[in-house]
Amino acid sequence: MSLDDQRYYETLYGFYPNHWSFNFGLFSAHHYTLDRDYIDSSCDTTDSTLASTTVSFLYPFYTKKIYFVEGVIKGFVVYEASGGATQVTSYRVTLCKMGSDNSDEELVSTGHVIVNKALAWNGGLGIGDSVCFPFWIDCWEEKKIEDEERLYVKVEAVCTNVHCVLLHGNDASLPDFKIEIPIRG
Repeated sequence: MSLDDQRYYETLYGFYPNHWSFNFGLFSAHHYTLDRDYIDSSCDTTDSTLASTTVSFLYPFYTKKIYFVEGVIKGFVVYEASGGATQVTSYRVTLCKMGSDNSDEELVSTGHVIVNKALAWNGGLGIGDSVCFPFWIDCWEEKKIEDEERLYVKVEAVCTNVHCVLLHGNDASLPDFKIEIPIRG
């Protein structure tokens, strides 16, 4: 790789601010947010969502007018038992783009990763097991992102019951959702 072909890795974290939302493309009053940094820990946020819900974390900012995603996208997602024992059967992470004209496209994905991970629940203590799944997505066929388009990450899981949650707390000391996206101009 030559020096002029170096990629910049944009590291983003997912969280859900309760009193702030974004409107862009098909996203209306959308709270699930990707950002470079966590917001202040005293801010009102929601820490988890039922894993049976498809969650789309929107990066609400433009990086530059035209850029390319190319390289290995990596990160992790965290699931937890909440209110009862559960099992994460599989998960999928997909990088997508959306235009202000409501155009929507899946760029690359992990595919459905089979994990079959049991998560116990301790009713006496009111806490459940959690599990962190790392992911790597090959994106060697460059994906062009143009003006008026924004990236978002779709997270999906299949669990055995409703006691499984996707974590996305606003805690910089214990990140729950992180993604590193290789970007070049």
